[in-house]
Amino acid sequence: MERKEKLVVVTNKEIIPDLRDLNDVRLVYPLESFCIGYPYEFSITKIDDYALINRLLTDQDLKKLKKILAQSKIKGLIFDDLGIIELVKDLDVEKILLLNHLGNNYRSINYYLDYVDSIITSSDITIMELNYLLEMSKKPLILNTFGLIPLMYSRRALLTNYSKHNNLKYAEVLDTTINDKEFKFWENPYGTVVYTQKYYFLENYADFPNVLAYYYNPVFLSKDEILNVLKDNLDKINTFDFLQNEKTYFKLKGGENND
Repeated sequence: MERKEKLVVVTNKEIIPDLRDLNDVRLVYPLESFCIGYPYEFSITKIDDYALINRLLTDQDLKKLKKILAQSKIKGLIFDDLGIIELVKDLDVEKILLLNHLGNNYRSINYYLDYVDSIITSSDITIMELNYLLEMSKKPLILNTFGLIPLMYSRRALLTNYSKHNNLKYAEVLDTTINDKEFKFWENPYGTVVYTQKYYFLENYADFPNVLAYYYNPVFLSKDEILNVLKDNLDKINTFDFLQNEKTYFKLKGGENND
């Protein structure tokens, strides 16, 4: 289990040589035509480490992906579409499931671990819940450590529709505020992702039990900013703890006997 590497999504092409020089870093490349929310994507022929797939796929997409992966030299695959599990079951690579907002309890985690090598933990649970999930997991998990949180993903071209409706110049990225909450919208031909404006950061990440590796999603950061983050220098990065100290379930009022 003694790996504890940092899996870093390549969101800046200039940084690739620097990342390769770091002994504790593995590169995660957004796969061309199979990702959403990233300004840079990479052909399968350019990927020699981990490939990332983070959009929902059609049957035709899965058929195309099967041919692509059969000719690849990737060492691992990070994905969130459950249809890929059957597709890659006989592929000799490390299989990592990216559940985002779904892997919030150890029972579902342990169910999926029968089919994949590891799972990236959710950003939607408290520190206490995260500790419990890690302790109860039957395999070491990958700790969601740093990055923008994708709050929503739609196959609709939301920014295109917005610009047309309001007669505005189109931009593939939009920073906006809704009810005092800041968001970043990013669109590509496969749909739109809504990110948080601030970067999620899990402090004291090295202290958690049953961890295989640490996951970093430094999308939209510069080369120097990414290198500083990997050195735990986040002084100039706009970070927050999201829901680490705030439960997301509440007791609803109802009935005369409820306070």
